[in-house]
Amino acid sequence: DDTRLEDGDIQYALTRARLFGSTPWSLNDQLGLRAKVWRERLFPAPARGKPGTVVRDKAYGSNTRAYLLKGGRPTTILLDTGLATRADFEVTTPRSPLPDFIPSRLWLPYGYWTLVDGSEVLFSRDYLPLWRISDRIVERLDPWLWIEGKSEESHFPARGSSRWVDGLAREQALGRLTAHRIAELPRLVDVMGDLLDLEVDSIRQGAGRMHERLGAGVAPPPYARINDNLAYG
Repeated sequence: DDTRLEDGDIQYALTRARLFGSTPWSLNDQLGLRAKVWRERLFPAPARGKPGTVVRDKAYGSNTRAYLLKGGRPTTILLDTGLATRADFEVTTPRSPLPDFIPSRLWLPYGYWTLVDGSEVLFSRDYLPLWRISDRIVERLDPWLWIEGKSEESHFPARGSSRWVDGLAREQALGRLTAHRIAELPRLVDVMGDLLDLEVDSIRQGAGRMHERLGAGVAPPPYARINDNLAYG
């Protein structure tokens, strides 16, 4: 609170510094801790109609958990795969609170760009940058950046027909993170607070809000510029 830094930046710095022990944190450790931080610091107590409550999405015969973002008619929820709009009767609130989770849409790579300098940038399903890998150095990227100098775009899976969020695609994405020893969470996870804003309708717009809140006046790195295609305002 005194530093006024984002919770995600604090978690990234503390766990990288091994202040909680010499054993590196796993990705599941990071996800679990961030979910607890969300519940303690970002969301109100779970209840029917309260944003941040984990609900059940009943649309199309499913029974999938999701975060309630905006109640009413229509209702906006955040599933593991992304935002969705539902009729109010398609969303139910269990009597016993469901466990929190970090949606894959905010941290799981969808693919990667190869840059002309030989580095690699992992990006999200919304084509927002997550990580840059160069000469065995990993950089945590701001999601409001537009990456310059792309020579090739690749997606997970390279082969097969599974959805990006599970099956072979998920295995390949997780394998890429493991290969580069990335167990921390990208800065895009911090967009959750912006998604609770009634005026924010997409993750990309949330990334634009993040830039206004955190990155205004900060010069982008030499391989990037500010993404003008995000829905600001």
